[in-house]
Amino acid sequence: MANQEALQSVAPSRERAPRAPLRFEPIPIVVPAVFVPILSIIFASLTGLAIGFKAIPSDAWGRYPHLFVGAWVLASTLCVSLLYKIHQVVSRHIAQRRQRAEQAALDQATVLRAQAEAEMCTRQLRTIFTASMDCASRIPSSVQRARLLVQQAEGAFTTNAYMSFWDRMEDASEVFASLAEDFARLTAWRATYSASLRDRIHTFPQFPVAPSTLVDPSECAARFNALVQRADHSYELASIGAMRHGGRSSASYCRNAGGAAVDVMRAYADFCDRA
Repeated sequence: MANQEALQSVAPSRERAPRAPLRFEPIPIVVPAVFVPILSIIFASLTGLAIGFKAIPSDAWGRYPHLFVGAWVLASTLCVSLLYKIHQVVSRHIAQRRQRAEQAALDQATVLRAQAEAEMCTRQLRTIFTASMDCASRIPSSVQRARLLVQQAEGAFTTNAYMSFWDRMEDASEVFASLAEDFARLTAWRATYSASLRDRIHTFPQFPVAPSTLVDPSECAARFNALVQRADHSYELASIGAMRHGGRSSASYCRNAGGAAVDVMRAYADFCDRA
């Protein structure tokens, strides 16, 4: 049984996790107010050297203001542009890393949810599988008992043993009611079993109970109904049966007595039709 259960399982559904939205959160950047003047002086000195100055005099700010202003503007522009590009790259990297972390968390949650669902479905299907086999194993003995009770009721009817006749008929009616419930359970379990495995990857076999594996109770139920009809036409039998259950009318009692056989035939036919 343990090996069989190990082979019977449902794979987690391949549900794709929703994509986490991209969140662009810029990192704080210090305003380059301190670095711009320093870079401007360095850039101006380099520019002066590039155009042929041997050295920049101390009064260069007064003699060449346009040179230093232009250098300052150019250096500021380059500095700000460079820092902005760095800011964009770093912020995009941080946002992408955060997105990957959130996506990994979502994927893990989806996998865990799918695994939990698969485990729950596996337990439910194993329970249905075992219960269906147990239920089907009870049916042959129940049908055999019903046949024996109907046969005894036929003998009591022939010998006019009225009390014994209704004892056997009531016992048979209870057996038929139990059979009808078993067939109804099998029908419901088979529908649940098939629906749970639909569109899933699994290792479960087909539903273990098929109409060909069950004993047909229709013949026994038909004989039971025939006895009910004969008792309904017998004043003594119908009266005794009604008196045994609170003085109900004989016709009403006979109809109720035959209802269990009708129910079991209907339940068996329903199971076979939906196979």
